[in-house]
Amino acid sequence: MIIYSYQFWEAFQDVTELDSVGNLRVFPLVILNVALVITLSRFVKYRSQFMAVYEEISREVDEMLNEMKSKYPQEVGATLERIRKGKKGKEYRRQQLKALEEEIEARLDLTKG
Repeated sequence: MIIYSYQFWEAFQDVTELDSVGNLRVFPLVILNVALVITLSRFVKYRSQFMAVYEEISREVDEMLNEMKSKYPQEVGATLERIRKGKKGKEYRRQQLKALEEEIEARLDLTKG
């Protein structure tokens, strides 16, 4: 950046030497390089923010998977089988299934975290 700044400064000085004219020719290239550096820095910033969000989501998914590896899914399966094999009426089974559904929804509710 120091060299580019010097070239920029020298480009607007009085043209008394041959080297100063050379700097005027380089000026568009300098501007292009500065624009490229700014664009790349924004891309890297965006990419790093994206990676941070991705890592956070991955961590949360891993936590959810570890929670689901617990005995709770087997307990739900056993409860479901008990409800299906029950000798009581359809209305009772519907109520039991509805209660089980609400329990599962409450357990998996991501907004309550």
